[in-house]
Amino acid sequence: MKKNWSIIKTAVKHTWNIIKIIAKHLWQLPQHLVAWCLVWFCGSERYLGEYKGRKVYYHPLMPNSSGEGVCLGNYIFHDSPVWNEGVIAHEYGHSRSSLFLGWLYLPTVGLCSVMNPYSGAHYYSLWCEWWANRLGGVKVVIRNNNPCDYYLEVIK
Repeated sequence: MKKNWSIIKTAVKHTWNIIKIIAKHLWQLPQHLVAWCLVWFCGSERYLGEYKGRKVYYHPLMPNSSGEGVCLGNYIFHDSPVWNEGVIAHEYGHSRSSLFLGWLYLPTVGLCSVMNPYSGAHYYSLWCEWWANRLGGVKVVIRNNNPCDYYLEVIK
């Protein structure tokens, strides 16, 4: 009888894990639909690896200039084939905010991130970028007292 109880507990645990995965994908469905299209478009050979359970891809259509990335749910797209932990950790913070906000992520965080360069403010001073840095464990380090010359450093 004890053996049967163990089998039932294992089955319930696996079923619960499947339900959680499905619920997370439904909760972040708009982001994941766009991400799946990008993965299909850029191909699986652009896969760089995983960062804390998020899949990281190099996206060739992004400008390869300033170490930028885009997060869509559980998928991070980096503008360089070279792994930049600061940028990827920042995007991981966005993936966590996507998990908190669900369907509201794209109209709030996504729209603010896209519109921020036109506001005249420093990019990482915007609430959603500050929040992503905090959730991702990243700080902005400014070099030579020049706000335009900065990099992202992972807080250990």
